[in-house]
Amino acid sequence: MNEGIGELADLVEQWQVSAYQFVIDQFDVTPSEQQKKLLDAASRPGAHVAVKSGHGTGKTTCMSWLVLWSVVCFEDVKVPCTAPTAHQLKDALWAEVTKWQMRMLEPWRSAIAVTKDEVKVSGLPGFAVARTGRKENPEALQGFHADVLNFLVDEA
Repeated sequence: MNEGIGELADLVEQWQVSAYQFVIDQFDVTPSEQQKKLLDAASRPGAHVAVKSGHGTGKTTCMSWLVLWSVVCFEDVKVPCTAPTAHQLKDALWAEVTKWQMRMLEPWRSAIAVTKDEVKVSGLPGFAVARTGRKENPEALQGFHADVLNFLVDEA
């Protein structure tokens, strides 16, 4: 039993430095070259990444992979996710997170809970959360503190 746990821990350690490898291993897909560049850039500690791209290029899918990568690979992580509207968060990003979470390997698929506004791995303190930032609620993204803090902004 402990050997299996050690193997899982080794995988997670490898994934911490490569969101791209996480996607390949977890979902058995090959990201596009654009997605690979985004995943590689986001994997660097302290990364600040912006993507300017057209419709249908896989940005939201890539963001959903980054949400799942973050909560799986880092214990003390907070992933505030925002978009201009609740519709964009719920119907686009959160729908993609749910879709890809259902395709994950065990034991991760069963350990991850996706609710209407949160993604959490059972037994770990980290989480991803969906929040809209509006003029009347500018503090929506304030107060997040963690060893790893990944802000994801869709349709900025």
